[in-house]
Amino acid sequence: METTPKQQILLVDDSAFTLRYHAELAQMLGLDALTAESGEKAIEMFHRFLPPLVLCDIMMPDMSGYEVLEILKETKPDVRLYFISAEYNETIVAKANSLGATGVLNKPLRLDMLKSILSN
Repeated sequence: METTPKQQILLVDDSAFTLRYHAELAQMLGLDALTAESGEKAIEMFHRFLPPLVLCDIMMPDMSGYEVLEILKETKPDVRLYFISAEYNETIVAKANSLGATGVLNKPLRLDMLKSILSN
């Protein structure tokens, strides 16, 4: 009997605690949660697995989420990437939209938020 592969999601955050928490939420929804603790690692993981959905922190020490998105778009112009940020304001939303992000979510994620973006 063949099993259907789980849908993958790439979670990117420099906080190990946040990554673990968001991965647990994704697993509760039956997703295969790939995690990256830096922008560089996120790019490497994206190129290796090409997940259909990426949730990426904006402020990280090695490179910003904005830079990550620009690099991922070179590989896959229609990448579905949501920024996740503890700071949520019009400036961040405007910049995310101008770069082609799918959306911006407030940190920490909640199960209902993740369900909602999966159904879109």
